Amino acid sequence: MNKTDFARTLGITLRSVTNWENGAPLAPFSESMLDSYLTTLSGDVLERYRANLHRLNPGHESDNRHDRTGDETRKQSRSPIDDETPSPRDTINHLAQRSGPPVTIGATIGQLRRQLDTSLTANGVNDSTVEQWQAIADSYGRTYRTTPTLDFLTRITQDMAGLRTAIDQWRTEAQRRDLLRPAAQMAGLLATGLVNLADHRESRSWFQTARRAAQECHDATLEAWIIVRHAVSALYWDDAHGALALTGQAIALTATTPCIASAWAPAVQARAYSRLGPSRREDTRAAIDRAEVAYEDFAAGHGEQHAYGYTIAQLHFYRSNALTEIGDTATAYGAQGAALAYYEPKASLDSTLVRMDRAFCLSKDGEHEEAARFATQTLKALSPEHLAPIVIRRANEFASELPRACRNLVPVRELEDVLRGSTRAGGGSDDEL
Repeated sequence: MNKTDFARTLGITLRSVTNWENGAPLAPFSESMLDSYLTTLSGDVLERYRANLHRLNPGHESDNRHDRTGDETRKQSRSPIDDETPSPRDTINHLAQRSGPPVTIGATIGQLRRQLDTSLTANGVNDSTVEQWQAIADSYGRTYRTTPTLDFLTRITQDMAGLRTAIDQWRTEAQRRDLLRPAAQMAGLLATGLVNLADHRESRSWFQTARRAAQECHDATLEAWIIVRHAVSALYWDDAHGALALTGQAIALTATTPCIASAWAPAVQARAYSRLGPSRREDTRAAIDRAEVAYEDFAAGHGEQHAYGYTIAQLHFYRSNALTEIGDTATAYGAQGAALAYYEPKASLDSTLVRMDRAFCLSKDGEHEEAARFATQTLKALSPEHLAPIVIRRANEFASELPRACRNLVPVRELEDVLRGSTRAGGGSDDEL
């Protein structure tokens, strides 16, 4: 692992690593990311790390500084580096050469979430950057659908650390509320990004943090948006009942204030009902009808086209998915065509999931060979950074539903080869990057 890979693994900049090597103090955010990274190491790697510290500083009792239960020792220490520890260059070289398991993005940013939770109730001394942080949050809303998931998470995590510092420094209650709004928005997007990487446990915690921030800035429509995003995510960890409960909360919360969430929620309900079996087909169709009416009413006065909004492309994507699940392929094909027409070319993730719906529909219509060929082409068209675990999971679901009699078809074998290659490359892992 070179310095660039090491910086990317920790989620910090290459400049931070270089400055650290040259003896500069480690910034608080970089320090917390290093601490989080160390907690992911296996016991034998930590033991070698402690032995290396002791070898370089035989008189220093630092062996338990960075073990898995080292929270108390970290509280007593300013930084992973001080006058008695090895030089930063020695530490970097040692960690970069480690042979332990891959670090998870959830483990790395979990500590940051806990720090943000603490900040939500902290008293600060000053703040002058409210407009800047709202502009940053808006920028992430615009780029969410067009940025590869890991790149997006790396950037927003680093900015979230800066926003957390600003929240610590609020001067008036009004400033605090204004800072909590972009914090809630960015936390909601961060949680969604973690779903795209299939890290559902950490995602759920971030949705709770985002919701708490929205509640503390007294913004019911923002809280409802977060709840609906959470509901969408619940669908991807197979909790249709949970998605229905969450959408119900969002609708109740905005009963007197029509907004993005109240228009979006019925479409999510349609997808949830479609997963509950044939007995809920009529509920699915009724929810689709409500979603179409709600979008028409909402779009007349709004038209947000970023991640904080609700677009016509999303409406058709959700219709496609629900109709595919209940087997109404004739109508689903039209919804898929409409969704793909409205999504911008760089919106890779949603467009890929729409195409996987089409593969499912082809298979349901008995076109198993063409379905497998279409799914394979869809996966091969993606660059590695866009081959997110959520896509691999959907493709595996498709492959598993193909009839056993089709297993020897050439397109099916090719699809299975692509999926095996993606899993070996790390795309199919639930928790590891």
